[in-house]
Amino acid sequence: MARPEHISNEDIARWDTLIDNDTNIPSAIAKNAVVREVCYAGQWLSEELTKLKCKEEFIVRITYTMGQLSFGRDAWVVAQSMLDAFKANELEYEVELSELN
Repeated sequence: MARPEHISNEDIARWDTLIDNDTNIPSAIAKNAVVREVCYAGQWLSEELTKLKCKEEFIVRITYTMGQLSFGRDAWVVAQSMLDAFKANELEYEVELSELN
């Protein structure tokens, strides 16, 4: 799956700024075209989850998992699948040990 048509040049420019300024992504890695596309899909997924009023802690978990699942796969397909699963309430979350106390 290629990048969805609804993704605009403005979206890419906005995400480029976020990715380029993210201290968690080494710049050498962020310049890789495949990694960049995974990051774009993750930014899109994050924005869609925010629109659905998903809690920030779950957005972080979901987008991190999306990135991991994208290894060797089309990141846009994975991102859409994760969004669909969230909407259908099909995602399972691991309980953090700190939440048990």
